[in-house]
Amino acid sequence: QTRLRRQNEELLALHGAGLAISSELALDTVLKKVVDQARSLVGARYGAVSVIDRNDRIEQFITSGITPEERAAIGPPPTGHGVLGVVLREGRHLRLKDVREHPASKGFPANHPVMRKLLAVPINCKGPFLGNIYLSEKNAGAEFNEHDHETLVRFAVQAAVAIDNAYLHAQAADLAVAQERLRIAHEMHDGLAQVLGYVNTKVQAAEAYLRQGKGDEASAQLRELAVSARQAYT
Repeated sequence: QTRLRRQNEELLALHGAGLAISSELALDTVLKKVVDQARSLVGARYGAVSVIDRNDRIEQFITSGITPEERAAIGPPPTGHGVLGVVLREGRHLRLKDVREHPASKGFPANHPVMRKLLAVPINCKGPFLGNIYLSEKNAGAEFNEHDHETLVRFAVQAAVAIDNAYLHAQAADLAVAQERLRIAHEMHDGLAQVLGYVNTKVQAAEAYLRQGKGDEASAQLRELAVSARQAYT
C-alpha cells in the first residue's frame, strides 16, 4: 500500500509538471514547480535545478527549500566545478552519504545551508544546454534510496522537456523577428526604388524645362520633388 501510494503521488506530480510545461512558457516557473514537486515527493529538505550553456554561462538556477533571503546571502549561483560538475559534464548520477567525502568536493560558500547527503542526476537536453537536478538532506536524517533515485530521474526528464521547449519557443520567436525585419526591409527597398524612380523623372523634367527657358514649370517640378523627398524621409 505504501508503494502504491508513493507511485500514485509521483504520477500526480509528474502529471502536474507535464501540464505546467504545456501551459507555461516561463522556464523558471516550470523548473520551480518540477524541483518543488520532486523535493516534496522524495521528502528532502533542499533541492535545486541548474542549467548552463555549452560555454558555462548560467541560464537558470532554481532553488527549493530556502527563502529568497537565504538564497541572496549565499551569493552567485554555482557553475558546476565541484561535485555538481561531475553530474553536469560527465553525466554521472550521484547518491552520496556525505558530499565532503567525494574527491571532487570543493566545499560550500559562506552562508550556505549545511548539506551532507546528496542525490543528483543529469538533465539530458536535446538543445544546447547542460543541466542537473539535485536534492539534499532527506527528512528525518534518512539516506536517499534507489526509489528516490528513480523518482528524481523521471523529474529530470520533465525538466529536460521544459528546457528544450523553452529553447524551441525562443528559436521560433527569433525566427519570427528575423522574418518581420526581412519583410520591412523589402518594403523599404521597394518603396525607396519607387521614390528614386519618381525623383529621376522629376529631375529630367526640370532639366528639360530649364533648357526650354521655362523657369516656372521647372520650379513646379522641383517643388513636387521636395514634397516627395519629405514624404520619403517621414
